[in-house]
Amino acid sequence: MRRPSTAARRSRGIVFRLRAALPLLLLTACVARTAVTVVDEPVAVPQAVVVAPALEGSAAAELVVPEPVVPESVAPEPVVPESLPADDPTALHPPSQACHYTTYQWSMKRKTGVNRRTISKTFGELTGDEVDPNDARCSVCEENQVWLRPADHGWPNIKPVRVCDAYASRLGKALEEMAVGGAFTLIDLEGYRPGRTRGAVVDGLRTQMSNHGYGTAVDINARHNGLYSGCNISPVTLEGIRRCRLAVGGPWDPTARPSTSVVRGGIPYRVMTQSVGWKWGGEIAGGTRDLMHFSLTGF
Repeated sequence: MRRPSTAARRSRGIVFRLRAALPLLLLTACVARTAVTVVDEPVAVPQAVVVAPALEGSAAAELVVPEPVVPESVAPEPVVPESLPADDPTALHPPSQACHYTTYQWSMKRKTGVNRRTISKTFGELTGDEVDPNDARCSVCEENQVWLRPADHGWPNIKPVRVCDAYASRLGKALEEMAVGGAFTLIDLEGYRPGRTRGAVVDGLRTQMSNHGYGTAVDINARHNGLYSGCNISPVTLEGIRRCRLAVGGPWDPTARPSTSVVRGGIPYRVMTQSVGWKWGGEIAGGTRDLMHFSLTGF
């Protein structure tokens, strides 16, 4: 019998080695499939390539194991809680909650506050003008007010003031907008003070609650933006304001003090009327021009 040639013997050896290695190759593929861990982001797994031993003078034989299938992860939908309705005052202050405030009346003769007294009741017992007629979320109660700290909004040298909790966020952002660029300078700020400083005069005393009494008004730079009476002018101009009587605060002169004055179209005016939604006391009806003042109604 003829003996197989050398080439035939080599070919038979290659086949034998591949057959012997096949179980090991299949086991490797199974392990590669089961070792994949599903994570938040799909991970690319490289192909496993098994190369049979190359014989001298022949090409390497390759066996490719298919890459494992990694399922895509599905991110859960975020749960967004419902916010409290913006127009529901009892959501924050139920009728049974305690309320107290210290009030006074403005004396036209003495030009100061008189008849100071502290009133205690519940929110459910508030009557008349103890609740802001323009926004029922705000009232005279100290419990309805929160501290607004200008230092947290770009004005480190301005003392904190109290404002109605329904407007605190908007007013904080307004202060931040005023601080941008450095063109405007805030030198003083006034907020909540529950006094009867408006309306009809009875026995020399004012009888109507100011918007400051609800925390829905602020005075900006009163030293440079006074309240004028006998001043039925529109728009407010430097020439016109000189014919009016300064009643409270300091004289208004935007030419001499442009960075601290409140003027129509200026930074405080634009921020307070657009970002907060309040009105300027320099544009109210009648003969009063309260140039420091912004509130829900302008009064």
